[in-house]
Amino acid sequence: MSSQASAVSQGPSLVAYDLRKQNRVGANCRIARAEPIAEAIADEVSPLDELFFSLDGSTIATDDEKWRVEVSGIHFGDSGRWVQMNLCGDVNYSVTLKIDTVDARAIRENVAACLTCSTPLPL
Repeated sequence: MSSQASAVSQGPSLVAYDLRKQNRVGANCRIARAEPIAEAIADEVSPLDELFFSLDGSTIATDDEKWRVEVSGIHFGDSGRWVQMNLCGDVNYSVTLKIDTVDARAIRENVAACLTCSTPLPL
């Protein structure tokens, strides 16, 4: 792994991806690749990248509790933009949100409002 890291720092910028596929009988197929990308693309920061870094590690608080946000992913496509995150506190939540803004503060405020008005269901 250290030789791969040194290749990244000394050579052209790389984009890495990991494709995992599981068939019906449980056998796994894993393909991992790293390919060169243009420097201009590597240096760009999109609004969704900024949203990721603004949300990840931040805190969502209500009057009674607070949670640390761990962003699992931000996805976008024809069906809209989605944020997957874990809220880590005394009670942990996994949340998937369809978003219409990239304003991290607005997203935290909306989640806090939902947490404030929600009553947990008995198990």
